[in-house]
Amino acid sequence: MLFDFPPVDSKCEKLPDYFSYISFPFNSSPGIPWSNWVIPEVVLKTVGDRCLIRINSTEENFNFDSKIVELVSSLNLQLRSEANSAFTGLTVTSTEDESLAEFSEKVIKMKSQITSGVLTKGVVSRQRIVRFEGKLDLNYAINTLAEKYPECTILLTNYSNRVFIAATPETLFRLDGCNLVTEAVAGSIQSSDQTREQLTREIELLHSAKNLEEHFIVRDFIVNSLKLIAPEVSFDHKPGIRKLKNVTHLVSKVSARLPGNTSPIELIKLLFPTPALCGNPKLEAATVINDIEGKPRDLYGGVFGYITTGGLSEYFVSIRCGFLLDDHAILYAGGGIVANSDPAEEFAETEIKFTPLNSLFTDEIQH
Repeated sequence: MLFDFPPVDSKCEKLPDYFSYISFPFNSSPGIPWSNWVIPEVVLKTVGDRCLIRINSTEENFNFDSKIVELVSSLNLQLRSEANSAFTGLTVTSTEDESLAEFSEKVIKMKSQITSGVLTKGVVSRQRIVRFEGKLDLNYAINTLAEKYPECTILLTNYSNRVFIAATPETLFRLDGCNLVTEAVAGSIQSSDQTREQLTREIELLHSAKNLEEHFIVRDFIVNSLKLIAPEVSFDHKPGIRKLKNVTHLVSKVSARLPGNTSPIELIKLLFPTPALCGNPKLEAATVINDIEGKPRDLYGGVFGYITTGGLSEYFVSIRCGFLLDDHAILYAGGGIVANSDPAEEFAETEIKFTPLNSLFTDEIQH
């Protein structure tokens, strides 16, 4: 890892002035703020082998140079000592999970809302609680996720006396000046390590009526929402493929040039939550979700990201995520439900989506 300190006048990635977490809305997260906006004390952002550092302070005569040297020295020592470490002594003591029957009941309830015309799509999720003994090495966790899922954005941050971790493949939007880039990510199939088999699965996904219906609901929501504020919106008329280690998604790119006075907060209100996180129509879907699931989603199905005074804002979708505590982890996974969704297939899909974070507790990673 290279700690990079570019000259002041060089062109480089802007780091956040304001970082925020926004939980899944509409009374889904009792005891947790619907949104929390903070100015981080320290921000570390790695892209490839480069690490960008930002330190914020309200002290009048704060010595930033000294603090950066201290921080880099500390990180270098930690990285060298833990480069080949594992979760030594970590033992999983129990796992609490929903059964197929319990999950299927929720899917059936969601489908009844769709067939009755209340919704066109809804998202049903489940939680998994992994209890363990021993120390969870957070540095090793994020390095493992980054290595196994290089296409994803890896986040590790503190939140409400817990640690929040995510390996998300989905960006809500990136706004650089007036230029907006976003994407629809919906419709999934399990990935394969075999090239020929993977190609077969991708063809199956691209021709799956169920997955295409789910995908176009999300894409059309994003496009139609942006058309309310942008004179011109460009988008992929046919979805492409994004292959991750565990799952392959349908993806459509969407871009727009926005009026100069468009704020990122306005975009969050416009796009969040998309049908990929919630359902369609979103207000009705969120109400149904809160009723069916019966457990708070917290930051699952929410977003996280940053706004800079330099004109760059970027927000990511909180999926493939969970909370890490001293002796247990709460993991989340879900899937989009449409009229012809099969409960058993949806259950299998959530199992696949648990893989990134759940793998942190398997023998394969520990040893």
